[in-house]
Amino acid sequence: KLPATRSGGFARGRSKPETSAFHGTGFLTEAWDEPRSAFAAVIGETRDRLAIEEKPGANRKVIVLGLSPGAGASLVALNLALAAAREGATPILIDLAAGPASLSAAFADDAEIGAEQVISGAAGLIRAALQDDETGVFFLPRPNAPTRPAAPSQERLKTGLLDQTRRFEAVVIDAGSTADGALPYMLAEMADDIVAVAPAGMAKNHAQRLAERALGADAAKIRCIVLNEGSEGLD
Repeated sequence: KLPATRSGGFARGRSKPETSAFHGTGFLTEAWDEPRSAFAAVIGETRDRLAIEEKPGANRKVIVLGLSPGAGASLVALNLALAAAREGATPILIDLAAGPASLSAAFADDAEIGAEQVISGAAGLIRAALQDDETGVFFLPRPNAPTRPAAPSQERLKTGLLDQTRRFEAVVIDAGSTADGALPYMLAEMADDIVAVAPAGMAKNHAQRLAERALGADAAKIRCIVLNEGSEGLD
């Protein structure tokens, strides 16, 4: 179970704001700057569950999927990438979630190129990705647009985006929620590992049944279900 996070954009015991681009705006980074917190402990346990399947150089692709809108998938995805960076990996965090409360809206609302341009072939991954100076995490945003294009084909998703992530030791994709159309299910089919995030108040057994019904055969890729006890009130 993921406990409620602390509030504010300052790390405890420090007199000035962090230089990390990932501080503030509602998404907190306790897996990075508070490694002994209860929040970070759950993120660490999730990383351990993923590591069971990992082999050096395997470049496994992990998607984080909310079992309802606002469950906290973006929060978990961000902190998984930060935890990987703390362990010495070179991670990339890819935002493919929909909605106004996305990581891209919080941290890269002025980005002109991002995931959709990479998928279409209009831009390369390294050109479009941003790197956080403090943590070293690469971040591929999904720029805001008046309308979203239709979900890409699986071939474009693979060759345009996923194949370009081979240089990264940890690939974490925020897939949004099961209510976000076809794209999350396409990502689940192509992922190596899935972390499902359930909102506050959802019982573990119910979350498991919901994930299995939604994902079908791809439910076998679920390494853990995070019960986000602090997700009440999230957009």
